[in-house]
Amino acid sequence: MFSNQTPFTLTRNNYNEEAYYSFSLIPLFGSDERCFAIYNPVFDNTSAIVSGKDAPSTHCVLLSWIKSLEVPRGDVREDSVQIYAL
Repeated sequence: MFSNQTPFTLTRNNYNEEAYYSFSLIPLFGSDERCFAIYNPVFDNTSAIVSGKDAPSTHCVLLSWIKSLEVPRGDVREDSVQIYAL
């Protein structure tokens, strides 16, 4: 079985993050032709996938994160957040 760039939602520090992984499930057979193990190589593709996305989706994630902060602040408006590509 092979899965390429499968999306997952990970929760870190009470914040949901999108992550993308490619993985395989490869059976390992012994001399008696019985499967004795499963080899599961996993590759993190998140940075390649996320960097290929358009800035508006990143803008929405950033704006949502700023709005979720529990510190006193002024009203956060959507047009007040700027994102610059490197």
